[in-house]
Amino acid sequence: MAGTTSPFANQTFGVTIEKLNKSFDGVPVLKDISLDVKPGEIFVIMGPSGSGKSVLLRHIAGLEYPPAAACVSAILTRPIPPRASRSI
Repeated sequence: MAGTTSPFANQTFGVTIEKLNKSFDGVPVLKDISLDVKPGEIFVIMGPSGSGKSVLLRHIAGLEYPPAAACVSAILTRPIPPRASRSI
């Protein structure tokens, strides 16, 4: 969308994941994933098709929830604007 500025343009996020495991029908997709991305750091998630990249991103975004033994947290340095102001 030309001329539209993201409400997240000036926000900084950090992500911490500890011992995340995910499987589908008994097939492991994520095995003991741990990472710590500090606010302002840039990171890349790379891998072949079916390696769990989208599943990992869904957990980071809060669209899927980890089992009780895992911890996934995203840290914002500024609050997220109200939903109505984000044109969602």
